[in-house]
Formats: sequence, structure tokens, C-alpha cells
Amino acid sequence: MDSIAHIRKMIGKVQTVEQHLLETKELAEIYGEKWGISI
Repeated sequence: MDSIAHIRKMIGKVQTVEQHLLETKELAEIYGEKWGISI
């Protein structure tokens, strides 16, 4: 069983911790690129 990070009850969407971390990483890369910061 996957650990749950978020549940959006209104739309019935569940986000696992793994999905949350991967999506956060992608956003950090995008914003870091704009500011000249690389990971």
C-alpha cells in the first residue's frame, strides 16, 4: 500500500507521497532553471 500525501475530496483524487515528491522535484527544476540554479 502506498502512503498518501494528499486527498482532494471534491474531485476524488489521491496523490501518493512518491507522486508528490516527483512532481515537487520537477517544479523545483523548472523554477531553478529560471533563476539560474541547477540541481
